[in-house]
Amino acid sequence: MYPWYFTNQFRQILGYKCQMAKGSYGGRDFEIWFTSEIHLQDGPFVFKNLPGLVLYVNDIKKHYLFEFISISDNVVKTEFDTFIEGSIPTKRDEFMKLKKNFNDNTVSVIEQAGFVMDESQKSTYIKKREQSRKVNNNPLELE
Repeated sequence: MYPWYFTNQFRQILGYKCQMAKGSYGGRDFEIWFTSEIHLQDGPFVFKNLPGLVLYVNDIKKHYLFEFISISDNVVKTEFDTFIEGSIPTKRDEFMKLKKNFNDNTVSVIEQAGFVMDESQKSTYIKKREQSRKVNNNPLELE
């Protein structure tokens, strides 16, 4: 999926010998620790398809961290249905354009959907969105 590069660095995580791989995703550089002692090519988010289970991932600036906290032999079967009724399959680039349009023109997009706001409500909503952007300004995907 993504070009992960193997290093010669090893360490123990949760009692498993792990090897570090490095790679980039979404404009960030990541360190990915996986163990080939567990024969699953899986991990969180996009950090998979390595020769073992990913137990720890961090971006090199330490803004993001994914970490296994425990592993159990108990098997629980879980099924997920990620398709939500009424949703439309969309490619990532189209989704990002729609997301940008929503963020740049939130009030008009909401009004186009049939919601009505008076000027006071619009002003309050815009101020809250601006405050939220100041707090939520470090997305995982920079690009």
